[in-house]
Amino acid sequence: MYLSPEGQGSYDNLFAFAERAAAASPSLTFLVIAAAYDYEDQNEKIWKEARIHRALDALLGNLAGPAGGRGIHAAGDRRWAAYGLVSAGRAAEAVPLFGQLGIDASGRPWEDFGDNAVDAFESFRRRACAATRT
Repeated sequence: MYLSPEGQGSYDNLFAFAERAAAASPSLTFLVIAAAYDYEDQNEKIWKEARIHRALDALLGNLAGPAGGRGIHAAGDRRWAAYGLVSAGRAAEAVPLFGQLGIDASGRPWEDFGDNAVDAFESFRRRACAATRT
């Protein structure tokens, strides 16, 4: 991401931008999850932070609404929410999202895994399903 250290900024800048964007437009809430995804290699504990859980809750709320659930960005929001929920230890909540995604492992974050996109998608889906059995 441009605002991350790999671009021209810092993770503080990245999160500040993502959180401001999400506050201004709920349709941009996924940016907070995408920022956490970008940051997780530096700090895997990012998924435990309250701000990430708030963003996940907001994203789920957006998807539950009439506009978000059927909007043009709904599939992308579902992908980010599913990835984030599993990463944040809330895997069981991702099961309905994986059900809606079906076998579609396209788009971010899955496409970032390159040739392993389907394997990554399947791994996260299995983790979500396993969480419902515990």
